[in-house]
Amino acid sequence: MNKLVRITINDNRKIFAIRKEFNDVFQDLQIEFFGKPHTSSGRASGKIIKSGLAKISGCRTIHSEGHLELNPEMTVSELCGLFRDRFGITVKLFCKSENRWIEFPATETWTLNKQNKQCEVLNELDTIK
Repeated sequence: MNKLVRITINDNRKIFAIRKEFNDVFQDLQIEFFGKPHTSSGRASGKIIKSGLAKISGCRTIHSEGHLELNPEMTVSELCGLFRDRFGITVKLFCKSENRWIEFPATETWTLNKQNKQCEVLNELDTIK
């Protein structure tokens, strides 16, 4: 898979639309958005924004507009860094296992392609059980 994903970021975008664009290429990954910190220099909230209808403005600390070009060969860490550094958005990737989404924190150096493939294999194993 070598398809680039171009995601537009602005305050009016809804979370579900960004997730859909991401999932069109990475079907076995779920991108989750976290609430913004209480202070501009604070740590990101540990609270996942559950509503896909929420606007992205509610979880941003940097309100610039632009596009993210996501390459399947970029690492999970690079993806999270792009969202954080360019738009002040905290994201994490999750993988579906046995009908629930789980995080793989030790995979930050994996490419998006590799993470997606591993989640695909995990999903296939879950269906065999």
